[in-house]
Amino acid sequence: MSKVIFNPSSLKQTVDKIIEVAAEGIRDAVFKDIVRRSPVRSGLFKKSWQKDRGRNLKYKISNPQPYAGALERGRSKQAPRGIVKPAIENITQPIRRYR
Repeated sequence: MSKVIFNPSSLKQTVDKIIEVAAEGIRDAVFKDIVRRSPVRSGLFKKSWQKDRGRNLKYKISNPQPYAGALERGRSKQAPRGIVKPAIENITQPIRRYR
């Protein structure tokens, strides 16, 4: 007969760390796709993307340019579907297969 003894709090910390690393990886993949999809005129919009940790939000990706909303609504011929929404759809497509 064998015994398995484990520390539940240690297991929780390990699982929490795995989830955090996975979430950061997803955020980084979405960020990279958003930057890739960003239309380029002067390059300022593409260079202005930022990723950081928010207060209530675990991870935050933002662009402070005042015309970011218009570009997200498809005002650019280079990105007629927007930028963020297609990037998120791109990352969630493989996840949907496992539902």
